[in-house]
Formats: sequence, structure tokens, C-alpha cells
Amino acid sequence: MRKNQLLLGIFCFAFILFLSGCSPFQSTPEEIHEVLEDVVEKEALFEEQQEPLVQLEKDEQQLYEEIMALGTKNLDDIVKKSDEAIEIVDKRQVHMENEQKSLEESEEEFKRVKPLIEKIDEKQVKNKADELYSVMTERYRTHDELYKAYTQGLEQDKNLYNMLKAEERSLGELEEQIVKINQIYEQVIAANEKFNELTKEYNDIKHAFYELSGLDIEESTK
Repeated sequence: MRKNQLLLGIFCFAFILFLSGCSPFQSTPEEIHEVLEDVVEKEALFEEQQEPLVQLEKDEQQLYEEIMALGTKNLDDIVKKSDEAIEIVDKRQVHMENEQKSLEESEEEFKRVKPLIEKIDEKQVKNKADELYSVMTERYRTHDELYKAYTQGLEQDKNLYNMLKAEERSLGELEEQIVKINQIYEQVIAANEKFNELTKEYNDIKHAFYELSGLDIEESTK
């Protein structure tokens, strides 16, 4: 019986937004650029969660494998390791809450772009800005789905460890629980892949928007 290990490491490859320098002038595209830079800053907390999340997932997987190796014997050791695993699940929850908070603050900042887009006169530039807004909005909604599924996964992880701590354990019930967990994390992985794709698409569209607007901006990842 193995929990889905595909989750491990998915966040360390997450695409991030691009941060770039800004011009002292304040045309409408430049005002949008300024807001988008603030959006990047709001996601700093999101970026900070990736590495510790991956490490915690690895640590928990190691404990899970050690518990499985104990079989039905050494209940005291199983209880101890299961409690340690539950503590890790709680830590993962904290990092995921921080990640979601960061994205929510980013979205609030990003909403400032909408009225600025309405001020753009050139049709081609405005269309590209509308596309930018649409993709970024879908990105936020996708992370909402990821957050919801990941949180469900954490809850079911804890349920599993509590089941493992019981003196009388049903092999069938444990297998059903593991299947449930794996199905949830498959949703997490799918949402994460879509989120990364949308982040890359957003960065590409943003670059195209700057070019159409005539903004000379050098971008670098942060």
C-alpha cells in the first residue's frame, strides 16, 4: 500500500511571475506595469512556501514507509511515527494557508488593472491587456481548486494516520483510505500543472503587452 508519491517535488518546479524595472513615465500601460510589479511582490510569500513544502512532503513519505514496514507489530512505534506524521501534515497546512493568502492578496492587487485597461485607446493593445487579465484570473481560480484539493488531501492524510494508530485495523479500510488519498492528490497534481501552464502563459502575454505598448522593459525572474 503506497500513497501517491507523484506529489513530491511538484512545487519546486512551479513557475513564478517576472519582476522587472519600471519607467518614470506614467502612460496607462506604464500604470498597468506598475500594478503588475506590485502583484509580483505580493506573491513573494507564495514563493517562500515551495521549498519547505517539498521537504515536508518528503519527510512525511519517509515516515509513512517506516510505518508500513512495521506491519501490525510494534504498535507503540507505529503510534509514535504516526503522531510525527500528523505533526508534519499540520505544518504542511500552515504553508498551504500562507500560499493561498499570498495568492489572494495578489489577486486583490491585480484587480486594480481592470479600470486601467478601460482607459487604453489602441484596440490591439487593449485586446492584449484583456487577454492578460483573463488568463491571470483563470490562474487564480485554478489555484483555488489546487488549494481546496490539497486541503482535502491533508485531512485524509490525518485520517489515515489515525487509522494506523488503532489497535484493530482493517486492511480493507486502510486500502480504501489510501485509494481515496491518491485520487485527491491526482487532482492536486492536475491543478498544479494547469496553474504552472497559466503562469507561463501570463508571463508570455505580459511580455507581448509591453512590446505592443512600446515599453522598453528588461525582465528577470525573482
